[in-house]
Amino acid sequence: MAKLQLNPPRPILGDQTNVPVPARKDDAKKPSEIISVSDTSEDDGLRSNGQPLPPRTPVRTKKASQLQKLKLSVLDSTDNAGLAVAVEEFTKFLQLGSRTLTKEGFAFLDALYKQLADPSIFVQPLRTLRSTTREDSRAPQPAHVKLGVVARLRREVGTASSNRVLANLVADFGAVTNKSSGRTITKDGFAFLEGLAARLQALN
Repeated sequence: MAKLQLNPPRPILGDQTNVPVPARKDDAKKPSEIISVSDTSEDDGLRSNGQPLPPRTPVRTKKASQLQKLKLSVLDSTDNAGLAVAVEEFTKFLQLGSRTLTKEGFAFLDALYKQLADPSIFVQPLRTLRSTTREDSRAPQPAHVKLGVVARLRREVGTASSNRVLANLVADFGAVTNKSSGRTITKDGFAFLEGLAARLQALN
C-alpha cells in the first residue's frame, strides 16, 4: 500500500496543467490579427491569400463606363441642345475625377466632332489627327505650345458661327491634348469645354 501511494500522480497532473491554455488563445488571435493587417494594408497591394486588392480596378472601370455612356448620348443627340448637355456632363465628370483624357475620353470627342461636322460621314479618330513624321511621334509637344493652342480655342469658341467651326475647334483640342505629355486637361481646357456647351446652346 505504501508503494502504491508513493506512485507520484503529480507529474501527470503537472503535465496536464502545463498545457498552455493562454498560448492557445494567443495562437487563435494571431491569424485574425495577421488577416486584419493584410486586408487593409496597401503597401504591397496584396491580400493575405496573395490576391490583389480590388479598389483600383472598379474606379477605372466606372470611369470608362460613364464616358462610354456620354459618348452614346452624343451619338443619339438630334440637336445642339442635346450635344450641349452631353458636353456639360463630360466636363463636370472630368473635373470631379481624373483630368487625364483616356481613350474613352478621346472617343467622346471623336463622336462629338462627327456630330458637329457631318453625322453621315466616317471621321478619322482625333488621336490620329497629328503629324505623321517620326520625330513628332516620338517626342511629346512642349507644354507652352499646348497652353497657347488651348488658350486660343478658349477665346474662339465663344464666337464660333456654326457647328462646323465648332467641329474644327474640337478637332484642334483633341489633337493638341493627345500630343501633350500626360494628356491632361488644363484650366483653359475646361474653360473651352464650358464655352463649347454654352455656344451649342446659343446655336440651337
